[in-house]
Amino acid sequence: EHNDSLESFRIDLISWYRKNRRRLPWRGDEPPYGVSVKEAPVVKNEKVGAYGTWVSEVMLQQTRVETVIKYFLNWMQLFPDEQTLAQASPDAVNAAWAGLGYYSRARNLQKGAKKVVEDFNGVLPDSESGLLSIPGIGKYTSGAIGSIAFNKSVPLVDGNVIRVFSRICRVSLEAKDSKLIKACWDFASKLVSQGNPDPGSFNQALMELGATVCIPKAPRCGDCPVQKYCVAYKLEKDKSNVIQYPKKAKKKTLPDEVYAVTVVSRPNDKSMEYLVMQRPKKGLLAGQWQFICTKMFSRTAKEVEESENSIRNSKTNSCKTKVTTKNSFDNGTHYSTRKEETDKYLRNAIGMCVDCIDSLKPRVDIGSFIHTFSHIRHHLYVESARVDKNSECSACEFSECTTWMTKKQLHDRGLTKSMSTCLEMDENLMNEHKRKGNARPKKKMKLQMKISQFT
Repeated sequence: EHNDSLESFRIDLISWYRKNRRRLPWRGDEPPYGVSVKEAPVVKNEKVGAYGTWVSEVMLQQTRVETVIKYFLNWMQLFPDEQTLAQASPDAVNAAWAGLGYYSRARNLQKGAKKVVEDFNGVLPDSESGLLSIPGIGKYTSGAIGSIAFNKSVPLVDGNVIRVFSRICRVSLEAKDSKLIKACWDFASKLVSQGNPDPGSFNQALMELGATVCIPKAPRCGDCPVQKYCVAYKLEKDKSNVIQYPKKAKKKTLPDEVYAVTVVSRPNDKSMEYLVMQRPKKGLLAGQWQFICTKMFSRTAKEVEESENSIRNSKTNSCKTKVTTKNSFDNGTHYSTRKEETDKYLRNAIGMCVDCIDSLKPRVDIGSFIHTFSHIRHHLYVESARVDKNSECSACEFSECTTWMTKKQLHDRGLTKSMSTCLEMDENLMNEHKRKGNARPKKKMKLQMKISQFT
């Protein structure tokens, strides 16, 4: 009876998937993308190879489907196979990935392609051990490639699958709890392995269900093809309580880093050039190009939490006493302070001479925004500065990691999301200046932006 229930669960889920799945390029579909096959029936479908499955699964990690579509299409046009990717320049790979975040994924894809070319004659292996030997391919990606591309009866578990299983089995544990994760892998293995003729479609159906129906905040239980198997739905009198599974994790307080970003530009023929520096080869955003970024200060997660608690307490306290905290933004981000620290950084770390630093006029404070990573939060305070000459200064001694680039060169190498925002802010200022036809405004633009992107 248990096996019969597993079989009927599989049949119901795959039947729903085939009638309702989204049209996506890595499934071999033609445009329009993102709509269900019920709305736009598939006329022609071409099988996507293992390489395309690999690329799509890596891109989809921590990234929305809607965002990945255009990146996937562009990537497959630039690097249609492992050989092309293996031979590409790191700058070309980085530029194709720019904006997707988690840049180590792109580097590992290229490392993996080189491994495939060198050790597997340019063809992705179909064995689990072979796939796991490739840089960047872990248990989940191996399961995705094995089942989708090679029709192997291997499981896969991602965040969507964990949420589906947690509700079906009514397990009140946090999604990242090791016990729940192990139980999900065990359950997925049973479902996909016992006489499953189409493990690839089944695994995709599980993920599709979690992405489109069994969603985190407002699950569409009435549209769920496996509702009759869902223990949470059966036992919760108030059906909206299904969202309690998996158990919501306590919000994590992130540490802070505060940077003064200076977009230094100079005229060059008909375009502008920007002074940029390359980040270290290891660590966060390794090897990425950025504008002049001067670190002002940082706060640990504990210090951030204490500061936020103090602010909350001050709002509820009837006593109108001003609350001050260590590393207060009011003390450390004043424009004059940022300019002073930036000048020191330009002189000591970048190698710009004193005369060139003094010639950075006008300098305009153009706003700030927050860029949130998975493990840290960056506060970026941006200023615009202009060098009114395009000739090289013999007194400046720039390091090999510092150079001038045009906007096209920057995009060819791949700008991160935060640096693209800084560039956009500077261009908005320049365009405002051109419209007014007079001196660049010295009044700070009221621009407050927040980006929650894992880049």
